[in-house]
Amino acid sequence: MTADRPPLFSVVIATHNRPAFLAEAIDSVLAQTVQDFEVVVVDDASDPPVPPHPDPRVRIVRQEPNGGPSRAFNTGAEAAVADYLAFLADDDWYTPDRLEVALDGLQRAPVTLCWGGYPEDSGRGGPMLEGHAYDAVLDWGFAPGVGTTALRREYFIPFDEHFLACEDVDWWLRLAPTCRVSTEPKYCYLVRRHDEVRGIHGVAARLDGSLLLLERHRTYFARHRRARAFRLRRIGVYRSTLGQRRRALGSLLRSLAARPDPTTARALLRTLRPRRSSRPTVRGTPATGRP
Repeated sequence: MTADRPPLFSVVIATHNRPAFLAEAIDSVLAQTVQDFEVVVVDDASDPPVPPHPDPRVRIVRQEPNGGPSRAFNTGAEAAVADYLAFLADDDWYTPDRLEVALDGLQRAPVTLCWGGYPEDSGRGGPMLEGHAYDAVLDWGFAPGVGTTALRREYFIPFDEHFLACEDVDWWLRLAPTCRVSTEPKYCYLVRRHDEVRGIHGVAARLDGSLLLLERHRTYFARHRRARAFRLRRIGVYRSTLGQRRRALGSLLRSLAARPDPTTARALLRTLRPRRSSRPTVRGTPATGRP
């Protein structure tokens, strides 16, 4: 980046009350092999506010009140000035070649993916989306993580702020029909394991988001039985976690009707068993860190 031209990449980091994690996330961007970037940190109403960063390439954009990831990423994308957008959660980090790998993929398509997950998962592989990937975008159940995505800024579409969770799935179902996608088969987005809450919204919001997905994208889920079965299973697990046993059983049975799966069958058996004093937990996805 120079004074007379914009940077090549704008890396948007959404953050809320995680100063230590945020510092490491920013450091992972500053350590990139491609140094032509700006970092747009969207402070989603942190208390205290995120202070200015000593590196002039790091800009802090304050957002109030707290609006969650959809609004934060929209705010960051609107403030960005670079040719390409990339995203990073405040509790995750990039490998040093993240932007270099993204640049390779962007030569083949306006939207590109790397692989993401926990560091110990880096030998497992990941989804390979190429070309017009709308019909394949949920073949793995989860949508590609926002942090594993980089794209030309003109192809960015805003996140739907009605979604307090599952916003990445909705975003991809609206993005995928509009452009081609490439995948660079390398782990460049690393998800941190920690005990803190991953967002401001919990299981109830994930349930609401999943139900809204089925409503907003009913045609897609009617045509894609695997994706429908996966989402119904998630709804069943969320309902079970919230103590909605009868509704959970109904969702899990509908999931099995859409596509028999041993994971769903096990979830059904767990729901049928008498409840103990503690409730089951819902685990997120390594690629997104989100539901």
